Amino acid sequence: MASTTKPITTANQTRRYLYASLIMAVLAMAPTRVASPVQGAALAIVTSSDAQPYLQAQKALKNYLTQQGHSVSVVRLEEFPKQIAGLKKDTSLFVGVGTPAAVALQREIHQTEKITYCMVADPNKAGLRGDKPVHGLSVNAPLDAQFVLIKQGLPQARRLGMLYHAKTAEGKKLLKDVQTQLPKGWHLEAVSVDDYKTPAQAMDALFSRPVDVIWTYPDGTIFNKATIRTMLLASIRSKVPVFGFSRAFVKAGALLGLSVSPKLQGQHIGHMIHEMLTTGQWSPTSDNNSQTFEIVLNEIVAQQIEHNLPDALRKQARLTIKSEKSK
Repeated sequence: MASTTKPITTANQTRRYLYASLIMAVLAMAPTRVASPVQGAALAIVTSSDAQPYLQAQKALKNYLTQQGHSVSVVRLEEFPKQIAGLKKDTSLFVGVGTPAAVALQREIHQTEKITYCMVADPNKAGLRGDKPVHGLSVNAPLDAQFVLIKQGLPQARRLGMLYHAKTAEGKKLLKDVQTQLPKGWHLEAVSVDDYKTPAQAMDALFSRPVDVIWTYPDGTIFNKATIRTMLLASIRSKVPVFGFSRAFVKAGALLGLSVSPKLQGQHIGHMIHEMLTTGQWSPTSDNNSQTFEIVLNEIVAQQIEHNLPDALRKQARLTIKSEKSK
């Protein structure tokens, strides 16, 4: 006997039939879920020393990578030479925390694609961005991020003052970079310390010029304890604020600044590493460290130079230095 299909005789049956057909069609079109291409990679973190910033970055980095399913070993730089042979065989990627560790890895691991770093003060000076650059994060905030903060904290500022070395290649490059990144409508007053007998004399010359804010950056040949103290005293006397390049600098008397967060650096380099292992290549923006800095403000200095910091900026600040009375 020929088979027959039972007719659909009610509206409810019709709706159920159409709903089931729709479900089957959607399932047929849905892509098949495949396993992530990332397998648990063997990674090694080499720390430059037991300094707290390095340890904080290392801990955050290890935690992040472990949560992503990777196997992570931690080695102190002083122990690295003894373990390098075994690590080379089993390690997919090495991470240097701090400049000494990053430089040591570049020297010992000749495959730059197997090296990355964080918490490095000057990657260019350390030779990490040469012909075969190594991807990683420095502790220097991007110029544009620094100038954005200055614009937020000092909306009326238009004349930026800076000290630099006019006779060195690094100094010339820095001046060019600052001129390029300077916000539209701003004017740069740059004084070369090479034209004076001492940085203090160059500083006096800078403060004698019509500047709205003094910008500083990590350079031990210009900014040391003595010159920083002199600059901050001159800032209070002249009521010209200083942008500090570190938390300690702002605590000492700069009005505002950006401070690297070791924890954020560790987390961010971990994210970069996991993304690279997933895609097989470093992201074009992998060296962007702008997300690893925190805003630091000094309300005591703001009162001394008679400047009101915007409320919006106060809310963004990770740390605000206040007097005991205002706490």
